[in-house]
Amino acid sequence: MVAVHGSNLAVALSGVTIGGGSNAVVVQNNTDSGGSLRSTAAVAARLLPDGTAGNVVVTFAGVQRRCGIGVWSVLGLGSAAPVVVSTNNVVSPTSVPLATKRGDFVVGCASVKGTGAYSWTGLAEEYDLEPGGEGGTFSGAGAVADGAIVAGCAFGAAISEYVATFAAFR
Repeated sequence: MVAVHGSNLAVALSGVTIGGGSNAVVVQNNTDSGGSLRSTAAVAARLLPDGTAGNVVVTFAGVQRRCGIGVWSVLGLGSAAPVVVSTNNVVSPTSVPLATKRGDFVVGCASVKGTGAYSWTGLAEEYDLEPGGEGGTFSGAGAVADGAIVAGCAFGAAISEYVATFAAFR
């Protein structure tokens, strides 16, 4: 599993290659401000044999000023196709009921133009990234579901261009 983040004049995500296999993006969400992409949060997935080593290559359609990734290794998934996806680029905090089943792996990622801290509900926060320069803070979280869950993410400061993406895999 790979979470892809972009902010501050984001450009469209063209593709993600995981361990040599391309077209791994399963869900992508972007904010749009005045006809220009501002923030991106996407999830890419690919099934690989246990013990496989490889690279993650992220390609944007143009120059991306702020970007980052989060990577999870998940054992025992039956498919790289998500069983549930949800996106939000309107408000923080966001709270999303996900029709997951016991044992599903759920990942969430959020991007914002601004700096500050995230807080997650229903998922365990795994990382925060703050690439240097002109602003942009990224965060990712994951969990193994114990049934249907409500996943949420909140950004702890005044925000603009907020975007969140959630995906569950079985």
